[in-house]
Amino acid sequence: MLKTFGLVIIVFCFVQCSPKLRSSIINSQPSLVEETEIVVLPVEDNQDLNGIEVGELRASDNGLSKDCTYPQMIALLKEIARKNGANLIKLVKNKEPDLWSTCARISAVAYRVNNPQKYQLEISWSENRKLSWDDFKGEVSEKSSFDTESYCSIIYQTSLVSVFTKAKLVVTNTFDCTKTWVRADKKTDSILNHEQRHFDLCEVYTRKLKAELTKQNIHASSGKAIDEVFLEFEKQYNEAQRKYDEETHHGTEVIAQSGWDSYIDLQLGL
Repeated sequence: MLKTFGLVIIVFCFVQCSPKLRSSIINSQPSLVEETEIVVLPVEDNQDLNGIEVGELRASDNGLSKDCTYPQMIALLKEIARKNGANLIKLVKNKEPDLWSTCARISAVAYRVNNPQKYQLEISWSENRKLSWDDFKGEVSEKSSFDTESYCSIIYQTSLVSVFTKAKLVVTNTFDCTKTWVRADKKTDSILNHEQRHFDLCEVYTRKLKAELTKQNIHASSGKAIDEVFLEFEKQYNEAQRKYDEETHHGTEVIAQSGWDSYIDLQLGL
């Protein structure tokens, strides 16, 4: 009897530990390949979307759920979107983990639009997704002496912990389109490549940070240790970006830029 009871509990937990995913599809479109980028718009975004509404998507807790941080839930919703031909997800509710649930709870509407990058406000780094001038959506700073400015950041997040789940540590590299700008008469291929390399260099240090956290066996619950490692890497990252701009003279020194291009590609395995 004891063995049988134990087996039932194990099976029950296994079934209950996956997040609950639901969809209400009203206009299914031809499915998209796995590599297709899905643009995600936050709740506060108020852009007018011109496209086909594919349907509603939901991701929530399912009892003793695990693997349900915000990035993980978004990844699951993107899979559903691709299968139903949607290339943009507009969040209508994003409830963060709290005392009642360690999971992110998300409701969204999926769309099929032309040129989804037109609406994109944040870009997660990918070797298949290169920057274009359309991504530079910020207001030009008339006080700046530069022709363009790009903004990318390395962020770490930790999920809540409960008696059923362990805290998770997620490190991401994000390009903020709303803070990035370019002067209208300076949209050249060489300058765009220079700004792309700023983003790529951010990815280099994102990977270095992840590797160091793993090397030191630092987990999400090690708050002080995470902060110490992060602050040290922030110094290294800022110095690398400063050195990059200095040596390339903001992309105008062709030979130096080519050298940095090769170095960054090598670091990223490209």
